[in-house]
Amino acid sequence: MEKEELLKISEIADFFGTTPKALRIYEQKGIIIPCKIDPESGYRYYSADQVKKLNLLIELQELGFSLNEIKKIMDGGLKSQQFLDALNSKKIQWEQEKSKIQRKIEAIEKIEIRLKEKLNANKDAGGTTTAEMSAMTEDERAWFLLNAVCIEELKASKNLSEAIWV
Repeated sequence: MEKEELLKISEIADFFGTTPKALRIYEQKGIIIPCKIDPESGYRYYSADQVKKLNLLIELQELGFSLNEIKKIMDGGLKSQQFLDALNSKKIQWEQEKSKIQRKIEAIEKIEIRLKEKLNANKDAGGTTTAEMSAMTEDERAWFLLNAVCIEELKASKNLSEAIWV
């Protein structure tokens, strides 16, 4: 009978670009338990199957799953309806996040267009130039930008705050 080669916690952590501390957390959560712990040294050893589980865990983390969600998925099995439901739920979550980001990008684009139009109109009319804007106080610049960005003041504050805090 051939003896299975085991990997130390530091070896598996290095291979996956993680830390032994992270592996201990996975152990505490009951997600990946070492197949052997040396009673004298406390070294933890992992099998090839556990390396596969760790690879799955890391992939699921990169997709945005929490450790609690990953534990449920791994406990339920990869072919379960629960796993398919979890994947679909995460996809919907990312689609919603994508929509929020797209709205912020669109708000920034609108602000850029309106600001360029306002600066160009002011240049042509002998109004505020970029150099003059830099000489303004923060409050004066904020007021100028607010007026340049939107026609509707309520929408302006929303668009401006979205653009500033992106």
